[in-house]
Amino acid sequence: MLQRLTTYKRSGVKHVIASIAVLGFIACNGSARAQRKSTSVKCSLLYEAAPDLTELIEREGFAFTGYDALCRRLESEGLAINIESSSGVLKGRAYGWTALSLVRTKTRVYGSRTSRATSLSDVADTPEAKKMALKSVNIALDTIARNSSLFVTSVASEEASLRRTLLAN
Repeated sequence: MLQRLTTYKRSGVKHVIASIAVLGFIACNGSARAQRKSTSVKCSLLYEAAPDLTELIEREGFAFTGYDALCRRLESEGLAINIESSSGVLKGRAYGWTALSLVRTKTRVYGSRTSRATSLSDVADTPEAKKMALKSVNIALDTIARNSSLFVTSVASEEASLRRTLLAN
């Protein structure tokens, strides 16, 4: 696996964006590290998200209960958060949805468990839709934080299944 890392600082917090090339396929996955708004936090969540959401997370930070415990757990397990998200304006309302899963950083094996959330607002504009996307990310992260063992186990289960399949052939 080839990895190109670019490091930069924003508001005193070190962030990393990675482009990963695997077996000739290039995945520009927007991997980054972010801290919640509190500057007292020493742990940074490793995540991958689309560039526009990454920019929003870097600017606003994460805001969910259990940040510290989840961050330490994922760091110790070698896991990152995969964030799939979208937002927009439809029928006079702003919306944001997200689906989160965990991924082993070294093997790129994804867990089968997904945390999903949707947020809506009566303010029908694009900036509000982006806020709803981040709100849904925080809701889904809160779910993972409250059930971290289930999500971590799902990655280990996928890895075990993959090993069994590869050894059987």
